Amino acid sequence: QRLYETLFFSRHVKFQYPLSSLLTLDFGRLLGVNQIWQYNLINAFVLILTGILFALFVRKLFDEISYRAIRFPVAAAAYIVALRFYPDNLAFEIGQMQLALGMLFLAACYAKLSNRPVLAGSLIGLAGMTKPQFLPLAVLAIFRRDWRFSAGLLAVAVFLTVLSVLLYGWY
Repeated sequence: QRLYETLFFSRHVKFQYPLSSLLTLDFGRLLGVNQIWQYNLINAFVLILTGILFALFVRKLFDEISYRAIRFPVAAAAYIVALRFYPDNLAFEIGQMQLALGMLFLAACYAKLSNRPVLAGSLIGLAGMTKPQFLPLAVLAIFRRDWRFSAGLLAVAVFLTVLSVLLYGWY
């Protein structure tokens, strides 16, 4: 059957994501995640991990901020800011996957800042399989001749696209 056509036009299910995003749900089911409380627990873990990643990211960017021998706790402040960030809180409250996508983007930024472009590209490729708006970063990376970032992004994107076509079909 033509899954997208059936869902979107016949049943009026406004599923806006590519079929490759279903891989996440199927992977979760494979691991036994199929209850709302399990998804909420995963989202809570992702929110905490996002706070830790943001604290590490800000710490790496600013190292240390001090004024007259008084050191400002950059990492601790960043952690609190990340936990109180409204879009993340809203995503946590209503159980959106957006929280995990934001964490993947933040992890990619941290990897890029840590001079690990293949990992950064791979994380963007992984996020892009659910949210294709991330994929134009491949064009930007190619334009900037960042071949390792591009290779990581395209390798993950191509692999997951082929896998989703094999599992769900072309239509």
